[in-house]
Amino acid sequence: MQKISARDRGAVSQKELTRTEINYYKFLSSIDASKESLKAAKLDLKFTKIYASVDGYVSNINFQIGSQAVANQAILALVDVNSFWVFGYFRESEIEHIEVGADAIVTLMAYEDQALHGKVESIAWGISHSDGNPGANLLPSIKPVFQWIRLAQRIPVRIKLDELPKGIELRFGLTASVLVKQSKD
Repeated sequence: MQKISARDRGAVSQKELTRTEINYYKFLSSIDASKESLKAAKLDLKFTKIYASVDGYVSNINFQIGSQAVANQAILALVDVNSFWVFGYFRESEIEHIEVGADAIVTLMAYEDQALHGKVESIAWGISHSDGNPGANLLPSIKPVFQWIRLAQRIPVRIKLDELPKGIELRFGLTASVLVKQSKD
């Protein structure tokens, strides 16, 4: 615009020249501010460290490059490698024969040729009615197989697994068969 104004004094008003010059310097300062913000972000990134509270596997990643993490809002799941256990659901008529600390043999459908060993860690003290969700006081809810016949309730027995054999990779939700050894009294 200055070139036009220099050639033809009446083509551009002084007011328009001033406004254009102000906007030009405004944009230059905006670029400088953005460069400084970028430098600050890069410096913050250098100081940023993310530590997991446990050793494990990351699963269910729910973000993309450029997503912003928000405090107390989960964006991924961390599966604790040392937290694997198995629930066996035993008929209420069999519970009296199961003791905490008893040896257990677990066979996973995913690794049916490899038996896993563990110990009974706990036996549930109650279950809720059968809608599939945690019931009163967060007791586990076990769905009955048939609703028209009275079946023995299933009681959760938690098995803590011993050291896993090489080649076995556990995942939450695998199907297992559980055999609890009875103590020899």
